[in-house]
Amino acid sequence: VASAIADHEHWVAEQKAKRNPPPKPLQQLYEEARSTPSDFNEHVDRLRDLAAECDSVVEFGTRHGVSSVAILAAQPRKFWTVDKACAGCHIAHIVAVAGQTDFQLVQADSLEWTIPEPVDAVFIDTVHTAAQVFAELSKHAPQARKYIALHDTEAPWGYADEGGTDGGGIRAGLARWQETDEGRRWALIDDRRNNHGFAVLARQNDGGRTR
Repeated sequence: VASAIADHEHWVAEQKAKRNPPPKPLQQLYEEARSTPSDFNEHVDRLRDLAAECDSVVEFGTRHGVSSVAILAAQPRKFWTVDKACAGCHIAHIVAVAGQTDFQLVQADSLEWTIPEPVDAVFIDTVHTAAQVFAELSKHAPQARKYIALHDTEAPWGYADEGGTDGGGIRAGLARWQETDEGRRWALIDDRRNNHGFAVLARQNDGGRTR
């Protein structure tokens, strides 16, 4: 009887393990994010490198966590990922391997949530319209000390609004913002055309050099 009970308990444990496999290591998730074809995988290394220069990062637009993995791989001290739909719905496996990073999931509208403290970098990949990007940059850029990065700066949404509105796309929103007082404090330092586009702006100091 004892043997039968032990066998049953072993079988139950095996079934639980199959249903709840241990999380993949962060490095494995990173390698998968950069090598698995997607609309962002070709920018994973660049975003990781940016985050490696930062103590704190905010991401607007979580989706399935490809960019989240890129940022987390750099192990910044603090990292907020913000998504209106559900910031944690698809990335529980990432949360489990956050390492030394204080990793916070926030379910909120990017235009309603306020960054709680100055951060080193802000990454934006939400609703792809000129009006949205202009509003997000206007609201959040003052809290960014070093970098702002944007995805989808090339076709289809770089030059046309998602959803069919006639705003001119992300490039139009960015250009409009660059004409504001805050926008003039930033310089475009990287503008990649591949994989739907990826642009990086750096805050300038008073002498016009990147900090």
